Amino acid sequence: MNLRLITIFQYTPHQINNFLNSFQDRLIFQKTIYLLQKMHLKGLEYPFSYYLNGPYSSDLANDGFLIYQEDSHLNGELLDQEDINIIHHFSEIIGEDKDNPLFYELLSSLIYQKGDKNISEVLKEIFNNKPYLNDLELIKKVLTKAKSLGVL
Repeated sequence: MNLRLITIFQYTPHQINNFLNSFQDRLIFQKTIYLLQKMHLKGLEYPFSYYLNGPYSSDLANDGFLIYQEDSHLNGELLDQEDINIIHHFSEIIGEDKDNPLFYELLSSLIYQKGDKNISEVLKEIFNNKPYLNDLELIKKVLTKAKSLGVL
Protein backbone atom coordinates (compact mmCIF):
# COMPACT_ATOMS: atom_id res chain seq x y z
CA MET A 1 0.00 0.00 0.00
CA ASN A 2 1.32 3.43 -0.95
CA LEU A 3 1.01 5.62 2.14
CA ARG A 4 1.91 8.71 0.09
CA LEU A 5 -1.71 8.69 -1.10
CA ILE A 6 -2.90 9.73 2.37
CA THR A 7 -0.66 12.79 2.38
CA ILE A 8 -1.33 13.64 -1.27
CA PHE A 9 -5.06 13.89 -0.64
CA GLN A 10 -4.49 16.28 2.24
CA TYR A 11 -3.21 18.76 -0.39
CA THR A 12 -5.57 18.12 -3.33
CA PRO A 13 -8.64 20.27 -4.00
CA HIS A 14 -11.28 17.51 -3.99
CA GLN A 15 -11.90 16.09 -0.54
CA ILE A 16 -12.68 12.38 -0.65
CA ASN A 17 -15.58 12.14 1.77
CA ASN A 18 -17.19 8.84 0.90
CA PHE A 19 -14.69 6.71 -0.99
CA LEU A 20 -16.28 3.38 -0.13
CA ASN A 21 -19.79 4.33 -1.26
CA SER A 22 -19.32 7.09 -3.84
CA PHE A 23 -18.46 6.24 -7.44
CA GLN A 24 -17.80 9.95 -8.06
CA ASP A 25 -15.19 10.09 -5.27
CA ARG A 26 -13.48 6.96 -6.56
CA LEU A 27 -13.46 8.31 -10.14
CA ILE A 28 -11.93 11.62 -9.03
CA PHE A 29 -9.43 9.72 -6.84
CA GLN A 30 -8.30 7.60 -9.83
CA LYS A 31 -8.07 10.52 -12.26
CA THR A 32 -6.29 12.79 -9.76
CA ILE A 33 -3.56 10.22 -9.17
CA TYR A 34 -3.30 9.52 -12.91
CA LEU A 35 -2.85 13.25 -13.62
CA LEU A 36 -0.35 13.78 -10.77
CA GLN A 37 1.62 10.80 -12.06
CA LYS A 38 1.69 12.43 -15.50
CA MET A 39 2.97 15.60 -13.79
CA HIS A 40 5.87 13.51 -12.41
CA LEU A 41 4.89 13.45 -8.75
CA LYS A 42 7.42 11.11 -7.16
CA GLY A 43 6.48 7.76 -5.64
CA LEU A 44 3.50 7.10 -7.90
CA GLU A 45 4.04 4.21 -10.25
CA TYR A 46 0.59 2.80 -10.76
CA PRO A 47 -0.13 0.92 -14.00
CA PHE A 48 -3.19 2.34 -15.77
CA SER A 49 -5.37 0.77 -18.44
CA TYR A 50 -8.18 2.40 -20.34
CA TYR A 51 -11.65 1.50 -19.11
CA LEU A 52 -15.17 2.85 -19.52
CA ASN A 53 -14.56 6.12 -17.63
CA GLY A 54 -10.95 6.65 -18.70
CA PRO A 55 -7.64 5.59 -17.16
CA TYR A 56 -8.06 3.11 -14.32
CA SER A 57 -5.62 1.24 -12.08
CA SER A 58 -6.80 -1.78 -10.11
CA ASP A 59 -3.67 -1.49 -7.92
CA LEU A 60 -4.62 2.08 -7.09
CA ALA A 61 -8.23 1.06 -6.41
CA ASN A 62 -7.00 -1.62 -4.00
CA ASP A 63 -4.77 0.88 -2.20
CA GLY A 64 -7.66 3.35 -2.03
CA PHE A 65 -9.98 0.82 -0.45
CA LEU A 66 -7.31 -0.26 2.06
CA ILE A 67 -6.57 3.33 3.03
CA TYR A 68 -10.18 4.36 3.42
CA GLN A 69 -11.09 1.22 5.36
CA GLU A 70 -8.26 1.94 7.80
CA ASP A 71 -8.58 5.76 7.58
CA SER A 72 -7.82 6.84 11.14
CA HIS A 73 -5.18 4.19 11.78
CA LEU A 74 -2.73 5.14 9.06
CA ASN A 75 -0.24 7.96 8.74
CA GLY A 76 0.90 9.28 5.40
CA GLU A 77 4.45 9.70 4.21
CA LEU A 78 6.00 13.13 4.11
CA LEU A 79 6.23 14.87 0.77
CA ASP A 80 9.17 17.04 -0.23
CA GLN A 81 8.68 20.64 -1.34
CA GLU A 82 8.85 19.74 -5.03
CA ASP A 83 5.95 17.31 -4.64
CA ILE A 84 3.94 19.82 -2.62
CA ASN A 85 4.54 22.42 -5.35
CA ILE A 86 3.27 19.99 -8.02
CA ILE A 87 0.12 19.30 -6.01
CA HIS A 88 -0.45 23.01 -5.34
CA HIS A 89 -0.02 23.78 -9.06
CA PHE A 90 -2.47 20.99 -9.89
CA SER A 91 -4.98 22.29 -7.34
CA GLU A 92 -4.66 25.86 -8.57
CA ILE A 93 -5.25 24.89 -12.20
CA ILE A 94 -8.12 22.47 -11.49
CA GLY A 95 -9.81 25.18 -9.43
CA GLU A 96 -13.59 25.31 -9.82
CA ASP A 97 -13.64 21.91 -11.54
CA LYS A 98 -12.33 20.12 -8.45
CA ASP A 99 -15.63 18.28 -7.90
CA ASN A 100 -16.59 17.74 -11.55
CA PRO A 101 -16.18 14.06 -12.50
CA LEU A 102 -16.89 14.78 -16.20
CA PHE A 103 -14.00 17.25 -16.26
CA TYR A 104 -11.62 14.65 -14.78
CA GLU A 105 -12.92 11.95 -17.11
CA LEU A 106 -12.44 14.01 -20.27
CA LEU A 107 -9.05 15.41 -19.22
CA SER A 108 -7.58 12.04 -18.24
CA SER A 109 -9.10 10.27 -21.27
CA LEU A 110 -7.65 12.88 -23.62
CA ILE A 111 -4.17 12.57 -22.10
CA TYR A 112 -4.28 8.77 -22.02
CA GLN A 113 -5.32 8.45 -25.67
CA LYS A 114 -3.29 11.33 -27.09
CA GLY A 115 0.01 9.64 -27.91
CA ASP A 116 1.12 10.85 -31.35
CA LYS A 117 -2.42 11.64 -32.52
CA ASN A 118 -3.68 15.18 -32.99
CA ILE A 119 -6.11 16.49 -30.39
CA SER A 120 -9.13 16.74 -32.69
CA GLU A 121 -8.69 13.09 -33.72
CA VAL A 122 -8.55 11.98 -30.08
CA LEU A 123 -11.58 14.08 -29.11
CA LYS A 124 -13.55 12.58 -32.00
CA GLU A 125 -12.73 9.06 -30.76
CA ILE A 126 -13.72 9.97 -27.21
CA PHE A 127 -17.03 11.54 -28.30
CA ASN A 128 -17.89 8.52 -30.46
CA ASN A 129 -17.78 6.39 -27.30
CA LYS A 130 -18.84 9.05 -24.79
CA PRO A 131 -21.23 11.53 -26.41
CA TYR A 132 -22.11 12.93 -22.96
CA LEU A 133 -18.62 14.51 -22.83
CA ASN A 134 -19.16 16.47 -26.07
CA ASP A 135 -19.76 19.84 -24.42
CA LEU A 136 -18.03 22.89 -25.89
CA GLU A 137 -17.44 24.67 -22.55
CA LEU A 138 -16.06 21.49 -20.98
CA ILE A 139 -13.76 20.91 -23.96
CA LYS A 140 -12.40 24.47 -23.79
CA LYS A 141 -11.72 24.15 -20.06
CA VAL A 142 -10.05 20.77 -20.44
CA LEU A 143 -7.76 21.91 -23.26
CA THR A 144 -6.76 25.12 -21.45
CA LYS A 145 -6.12 23.38 -18.15
CA ALA A 146 -4.27 20.45 -19.74
CA LYS A 147 -1.82 22.89 -21.31
CA SER A 148 -1.43 24.77 -18.00
CA LEU A 149 -0.73 21.50 -16.21
CA GLY A 150 1.93 20.62 -18.80
CA VAL A 151 0.35 17.26 -19.59
CA LEU A 152 -0.70 17.94 -23.18
